[in-house]
Amino acid sequence: MKMSQTGSCYVQLGNVNNIYRKYIAGTYQKLGTKEISIIEHYRYPIRIGSYGDPAAVPFDVWEPIILASSKWTGYSHFWYKCDKRWKKYLMASVQTPSEAKQAQNQGWRTFRIIPPDAPLSNNEVLCRNAEDDRTKCEDCFLCNGSSSKPNIADRVHGLNWKVSNFVKYVNQQ
Repeated sequence: MKMSQTGSCYVQLGNVNNIYRKYIAGTYQKLGTKEISIIEHYRYPIRIGSYGDPAAVPFDVWEPIILASSKWTGYSHFWYKCDKRWKKYLMASVQTPSEAKQAQNQGWRTFRIIPPDAPLSNNEVLCRNAEDDRTKCEDCFLCNGSSSKPNIADRVHGLNWKVSNFVKYVNQQ
């Protein structure tokens, strides 16, 4: 069974569904050069993708938006088959220590969700929010692609049934 089939994703779909409804209705504002210049002027930080893999969108579509921002975070489950230029901006989202090692051997920094009592690998640090919930992603930006920064692990969190599904999935691997 794939992770996507476990029902353990942490993304809350309410906001994603609202965006989709606006898009279908034709009322979702499209991002153009004017909006990119606003991002650049105010140096707004961005999350590259929120639900779905950002690498599904051509790299050349995303890069002007990323370069206009001051900071970014982003993750790809398709690190093994996407445009390798994404390494600059995205973390490889991995499920197991062996998958993390494979991605790291290909030059990716990794982000891995771990069960509540699982140990970190030698080259991982715990997500700053897991250490102190006052630290928010929009303040940290440790998950921003290739750099000399460490790989990140985060303890699974969210609804109890999602945590339970995740732990069952990991234990089957």
